[in-house]
Amino acid sequence: GSLSFTFDDPEKLNQEARTKAIANAKEKADALSNVLDVKLIRIINFTESSYVPPIPYYSERSLGMGGGETATPDIQTGQNEVSSNVTIVYEIQ
Repeated sequence: GSLSFTFDDPEKLNQEARTKAIANAKEKADALSNVLDVKLIRIINFTESSYVPPIPYYSERSLGMGGGETATPDIQTGQNEVSSNVTIVYEIQ
C-alpha cells in the first residue's frame, strides 16, 4: 500500500501562492518599466497555473516464517510545496 501526505486546505494555500506570485510579477514589471522608461497602462492578459503535488509514502512489507510479521513502517520526512506561476502582459506607453 501507499500513503500520501496532503494539506488540510489546499485552496487557501493556492490563493496565498497566487497572491505572492502576482505581487512578485508586478514588482518585476514595475522595475522593468523604470529601466525601459515606459509606463504600465493596463493588464491585457493574465494566465496562471498552480500545482500542489502529494508526497507519496511507500512501504515494504515482509512476511516472516510464521506468515504474520510485517516490517515497522519507515516514514520519511519531506516537504510539500505549493507553487503558482503567473504571466501578466501589460499594455505600455
